[in-house]
Amino acid sequence: MLAVQGATGDPLVYQGCTRLMTALTQGSVALGEREAVCACLVGESPLAEAVARARAAAPADPQRAADILAEAIAAAESSGRFTDTGEAVHRFFDSYAARLAYNLRGLDEGCEVELVPPALLLCYLDAINLLDESFSQSEAAMVYGQRCIELAPTFSLAYRRCARASMLVGDLESAADLLVRCLAFSTASDEIAMAYYQLAYVEWKAGRAREGLACYCKSIMASPVYAPQASVELHELIREEGLDLLPREQVDDVLDAAGIPVAPVDDRLVELWDALRAAVDANLFAVGRSLLATYLQHRPDDALASVLRSLSSRPRA
Repeated sequence: MLAVQGATGDPLVYQGCTRLMTALTQGSVALGEREAVCACLVGESPLAEAVARARAAAPADPQRAADILAEAIAAAESSGRFTDTGEAVHRFFDSYAARLAYNLRGLDEGCEVELVPPALLLCYLDAINLLDESFSQSEAAMVYGQRCIELAPTFSLAYRRCARASMLVGDLESAADLLVRCLAFSTASDEIAMAYYQLAYVEWKAGRAREGLACYCKSIMASPVYAPQASVELHELIREEGLDLLPREQVDDVLDAAGIPVAPVDDRLVELWDALRAAVDANLFAVGRSLLATYLQHRPDDALASVLRSLSSRPRA
């Protein structure tokens, strides 16, 4: 690849080679994944251009921005490039760790997995935001959200955006279900905190104030990312509903009794550990570092912390 890049006088070919080598080094693309390799070489210009044009138009004309994205999505989907068949499925992963976990869970087992270009997910996510903000088009946002989840079954942001769209049309039960599903596979502390924060409001407004209170507490416990706003809403709930603050040791019991996952669930931690071992065995030390750092957020261990330092001293794969 370096030889091809060095010999070309075409800047587009040069940029394509750079994209592909970067993706191969990061592990987000494998040489056998034909669609993904082509996307890296050729680039995602129509979709990426649509995102750029829509973002430029959004401040002055949100509807025009939404139309730009809708046209790009319709063209991409009508091409048939991202249609699942009995032999192949099309999926997006926001990290190599998510891809390993997906493989270990045996999802779509027996099918070849072809990677969806990230710009297609950006088109969907930006369109959902614009349609949500119009309030009159939240149902269209839900349709886009469901497609996002189909394309990216381990991408927490897709679930949270879809849950927000459901909430805006008053479907609190669907919103709660989406967030519960999100928590069932999430392992990153910030993502867990965000999902609990969103679920807390949904549970509260659905008449399950005690469960909402527990979710606010769990969000604050999981990560400081939403702690200030979660604390404000938590005290508002306590004041309006006349509840007492839950003792820390009771939070998980309330969630468990309500059928809300205590994230990260044990099965996901097992998968995380298996993915970590697979990454190290394959000499993918950069991936291994990331996986082990996530694991240690939930299962602190002095010996493993030493292993993390050891992985940090190894050369990048």
